[in-house]
Parts: sequence; structure tokens; C-alpha cells
Amino acid sequence: MRIRRQRRQFHPSPGSMMQTAALLLLLLLILPSATTADSTTSTQQHTHHHRQTAEPVVVACSTDADCHTAVSSLSVCLSSTGSCSQPHQNTLEQGCLRAKVPGWNQLRTCNSDDVLPEAAEMGLCQPASPQLDYLEIRIKCQDWESVIFGSWILQIILSEILQVPTTLETGTATSVMQLYDTADRFEFGTTSNNLQAFRNAHELAQGDCRKLQQPQNESTYLNCAHVIPEVWTAKSEQVNEYIRQDILDPPLSLGALGIEGWYIPKYTAETDPTLTSWIGMQGPHNRHKLASMFPRPTKWQDYCNNHSPTNCTAPDGVARRPPANDREASRLYAGDDFVGFFRNTTHNNCIDRPHNCTGHIGDFPCGWGGSLEAQCYHLDIGLESNGDEPYSGGYTYSQLGQMWRAANATRNHVAMMWAIPDPIYEEFQGTDYEFVKVTLPAATQTCQENRINAEHRCVPDHALRVGPLEGVCDETARPLHKLMLKEMFELTQGAGVPKARHSPAHSVVSQFSLTELQINEMFKYWQTVDSSSWTPREAICQWAVDNLDHLTQYIPRTYPRTVETSSNQALFISTIILGTLATLMVVATTFFVYTNRSRRVFRYAQIEFL
Repeated sequence: MRIRRQRRQFHPSPGSMMQTAALLLLLLLILPSATTADSTTSTQQHTHHHRQTAEPVVVACSTDADCHTAVSSLSVCLSSTGSCSQPHQNTLEQGCLRAKVPGWNQLRTCNSDDVLPEAAEMGLCQPASPQLDYLEIRIKCQDWESVIFGSWILQIILSEILQVPTTLETGTATSVMQLYDTADRFEFGTTSNNLQAFRNAHELAQGDCRKLQQPQNESTYLNCAHVIPEVWTAKSEQVNEYIRQDILDPPLSLGALGIEGWYIPKYTAETDPTLTSWIGMQGPHNRHKLASMFPRPTKWQDYCNNHSPTNCTAPDGVARRPPANDREASRLYAGDDFVGFFRNTTHNNCIDRPHNCTGHIGDFPCGWGGSLEAQCYHLDIGLESNGDEPYSGGYTYSQLGQMWRAANATRNHVAMMWAIPDPIYEEFQGTDYEFVKVTLPAATQTCQENRINAEHRCVPDHALRVGPLEGVCDETARPLHKLMLKEMFELTQGAGVPKARHSPAHSVVSQFSLTELQINEMFKYWQTVDSSSWTPREAICQWAVDNLDHLTQYIPRTYPRTVETSSNQALFISTIILGTLATLMVVATTFFVYTNRSRRVFRYAQIEFL
């Protein structure tokens, strides 16, 4: 076996184009004489190019097994609708580059999330090369768009160009965010168990996340990852502890800057310009103003149960129907189906609670940074968050975005923590609900050193959650980082891996970078194309294609590699025979010389060893 170092070449050669043309001509000649059965088989094998136009049949389900039986081995049960997905909903299931780059015929490399061997047999992917034997890389994609998009870009580079099996870890057993998911699902995961994913990989043999055994208790899920491509809290004490334990490498720069802080809409800032600064919010004289201006958002199910005159059984101007499942029940906005509803609660009642009434502000989910509760507490600002996150009252990333859209749809005032770069920030630029940052006390080195730890935001101890007064100030722009499992280098390029089988994964992830300008450009790709079929996957794939020259700079020299095996049996046998004869002649000559060493001719030759 020989590993051939292959030049990177992304355009078809004239020879391959002639072969493709000849093959197409042959198919055209054969096609008219094909039988109905043959045509059916051909259609199934080339579903990516020949899609059925008939309306799909809706099949109800409760588990994936129901869909495997009723529809296809590639169909899954969608938790959002309680129905089976139709196979081949994702136009990128064979690979982004294959779908969009003319002449790119190579399939992506199969991974452990593919239904095998069916996916390979149907031409959706090519099995991972047993000769190269690359470790499958698992990327933790967290729960916001920019890191998800970066994860997809890495998945394209690794599994489509470099033949490295690559999967995405969401941190939950049910959420799916794979670029190649046949059902085209876009389901956010969680950040609450980020570092545990590295510990789980660290404790596995050969760091292979495919070998992680899930517990029998279905409510417990163990996540596993080698890489997180975008981290905002890479300097936290917990990360430092993992570095000291040799679980993580020191953080690597991503190349982008992130900014987080308090935001209100331009509409609110124009209504009361004093709200653009903490000074206009501080003190008991502003508490009543905040309580009256910032009502609480309401979950869809709560609205139907407690506020809708029809319990959402008929359209009422706010909701057109009740939520279909638990995922919809917790939404704060769902387009025309639920435009959002804000209300005053007992927290806003300054008559009964004159000294502790509050307005509402949305806080980040647990696992994120920020110090909203500490800032409100020490600056005496009458705002608080009332989400479902423990102790902090934070909301999920999805709910925060829904909160802003609901305020825009219902013309309510809203305040919340937010971070940029982000697509929602870009979406509302130039409107009266564009994001306006609230100025807090200026940041200092003393403040930075006394900030609360991000891990303390959701702990029961109030003193830990609010920290000291010296740690309260505005956020500064921070560099974003990547985190990698420390063993990743040894697992992919270490001494125990033959040099010909060195995986390029560690080198690619180490060099991979994105600026905030590139991230914002991805958001614009997603938002500026007016097409119902233009999904986030389609947008990021197109960005990758348009920036392919930039992305290929991360590919190490001598990659991608292909495997060549020799099958010239005759040459092999001839070589063995000649080698054997040569060996026998050497042995015979040695014996002859030794037995005649005392003869006069050998003595006169004066050969020293004789």
C-alpha cells in the first residue's frame, strides 16, 4: 500500500470532462430502452438530481423507528411536528461542494451520524478510508448561529476535501445540527455541558467519541467533543483548571472580536433617551419608570392558558392556534402563529411593591458570560430577568431572539443582554428596532480582575452571583477563541500514528480563523437572499463556495491524500524468485570459499579475512 500525496486541484481536467461527456452520451442511448423497474432503481440511486414533485404523505410518529418502518431508513421523527421527515429534504446531503461546485464529483466522507450502510449504498457519502484510518472529529457547535456556521465550515473542509469523518455535537440527545442531516433540521443544543464534553473524550480509549456508552437512564446524556470553534469565556477559571489537568490545550485565537452588553431598541431610545445610559436607570426615582416601560414577555402556552379569550382555539389577534408541542409551548414568538404577548405582572406593580418593583430585562442562558444580575444589584437598577434558567432567570438564546421579534411585532419596549457578531443584530440594522447599546460604568483593570466568574451566574449563593462592587462595569471587546482537546495532536499526528496516516485535522483546526467581518458576511448571505428554499445550510454552503480559495489555505501541504495499492502479482512473484536465487548464490559462494580457504591460490591472493 502506498499513500500518494495529492495536489489540491478543484477544477475538472479536460480528460475527466471528456469521460463525463462520454458517460452522459451512453446513458442517453441506454435510457429509452430501460424498463420501468430499471428507471425506478435509477431514480432512487440519483435522488439528489431527480426529485419527486408529488406532495409528500404526512406520517405520524413517536420514535425514529416508526419512520424507519413506514417511510425509509433515512427518515427520522421530527419532534417539532410529530411526523416523519421525507428523505432527501437537504440538498447538501451528498456534500456542499458536490452540490454547488461545477465538476466536483467527490462525495463527502460518511460519519457515525449517517445511517450506514444505507447512506453509502444510496450514494449520499463515501465510506471512511480504512487505509487512512482517520479519527472521527467531533465538534461542539453550542447554541448560537456564528459558532454553528463556523462548525459547518470546518465540516466542509474536513469531510469533503480532506476525507476526515466529522460530526457535530449539540450537547443534547435530541437536537440535531449536522450540515448533512437528511431532514434539514436546525435545532439548537446547549452550552451548559461544554467542558464535560472534553473530559468525556479525554477518558475514552484513543479519544474516539463513537465509543462513548450512553447511560441506561434516557434523561442523562453524555456529550463528547474534540473541538469548540468559538468560545467567549476561554479565560475562565474552569477552562484554566482543565488546562492544568492536561485535558485542554491553551486557547487559540479565532481571529474575531466579540462584544456583549445591555441593549434596547432604537424605538425605546427615542421614546426616552435617558435609557441609553445606566445613569438614566439608576436609583429609586427611576424604578417606577422601568417597571412601567418594560413588561414581561409571555410564553405561547402560558398565553393560551391564561390570557387568550379563546384559549387559542380560534385566532384572537395574538395567536392563531395553540402550540403543537413542548418546543413550541416555550416560544415567545412564532411569526403569524403567535406574534408575542407582553404583560405587567406582580413584579411590575409599584403600588404594592414600591421599593422592589422591577421592569424586565432578558439575561443570557447559563454557561454564557455576562454579569447582569450583579450590575443591576450594585448599580441599584430596577430591572430583572424572569426566564427559566436556575437562579439567574436567564433565557435560551432562541428565546432572547424571539423576545426581540415579539417586541418589534407588538410595538413594546424591551431590554436584554446581547452579543455581537450575531444575525439578529444585523437583521434589525436600519430599522426602528435596531440595537442600541446601553452605556454602563467604564471598564477598568480593577473591574476586570473582580468580575464574577461565568460559572457563578447560576449558582444558589447570591453573594457569588453578584460578586463585589469593584467588579461592576461595562464589557469590553474580547477576542474569541477555539478550544481543543490536548490529546488531539497525539491522536492525529503523534508518534503512534504512521506518518503516512497522519490526519490533517489538528493542523486545520489550529490554523482555522474567522474575522467578525467574515461572520457578518455569512449572516448577510442568509438574510439578503429572498428565497423560501434558502436555508441557513444553503447560505453558508454558498459562502464557503465563494470563499473556497480562502478556506483551502488551511489545508496542510501534501493533503488531501489518496491510497494506491499495487496488484501486479507477477512482478511480486518474480521479485521473490530472484531474491531467493541471489540469496542461495551468496550462501553457496560463502561455503565454497570457506572450504577452500587453505588452498595455495587463496593464500597467494593475500585476502586479509582469509
